[in-house]
Amino acid sequence: MPLWVKFERIPDCYWTQEGLSSLVSVIGPPLGADELTSTLEVLPFAKMCVRYDIGKELPTKIQVTALDPVMKEKSIEVVLVIYPVKPLACTACHTLGHLVSGCPKASRKWVRNDKAEATPEM
Repeated sequence: MPLWVKFERIPDCYWTQEGLSSLVSVIGPPLGADELTSTLEVLPFAKMCVRYDIGKELPTKIQVTALDPVMKEKSIEVVLVIYPVKPLACTACHTLGHLVSGCPKASRKWVRNDKAEATPEM
């Protein structure tokens, strides 16, 4: 299913078609970008559309290696990943509309609590 994703704190060296595609590919195959991101101008954020596999975990951060063009040094940077609309996707049955906590097909194991709390007598 298509899913729009917003990326923040993108290092300058990732503001290329290949760089942005590599970020999106962490989530799934890229489908496209919004009009402003398509200009490839360095902005505070990028909005990209990705093909999302239902039930797959959605990362909130991506670690990337960035190259400083002046100092020629590599550094580890963290790109923030934001989902304007996060789908309700079940990781147990891989369908939309509910989470695993409300899945009718998910097996639940009930554990008896033998440690009943004693109430103080007055």
